[in-house]
Amino acid sequence: MAEVKINLINDKQLLALFNDLNPQKQKQVIMGGLRQSARIINDQAKLNFQATKKGKSKTDYKGFAEMFTVKAMKDKMGVIVGLSDYEEGYKYRMINYGTESRDYKTKNGIQHNTGKLMGTKFFTDAVEEKKQEAEDNIENCITTNMERLVAKYNK
Repeated sequence: MAEVKINLINDKQLLALFNDLNPQKQKQVIMGGLRQSARIINDQAKLNFQATKKGKSKTDYKGFAEMFTVKAMKDKMGVIVGLSDYEEGYKYRMINYGTESRDYKTKNGIQHNTGKLMGTKFFTDAVEEKKQEAEDNIENCITTNMERLVAKYNK
């Protein structure tokens, strides 16, 4: 995981307001900015997936948009971009990473081979394409969230 140095803009007044906030609000501002910048990767993964599935399968992918989310880490200050649910997201993991040849036996003892699935790497490619852009965008998103919070309390 890359470390990103965050500097609020040169506006000393905004920096002073940020330092005056209680730690909970500071965390809220930072996490909001991280979530906003991580959505770039999430959106690219959705676009890549739409391009890979075009005309290849009649499988219903209507739950895809809800599966890939940006959520906060529990222990640390950061966000996780990826599948929200392990049980429901198995087919998207299989599409991304692919599978090896899978065999199984029926109740009658007949052996079936389901074949293998070639990985499309739609999510891996999205991370590689947009990682730098997301890291560069963090500072702007945090600043925007801070300005929004200041405007909210100035009303």
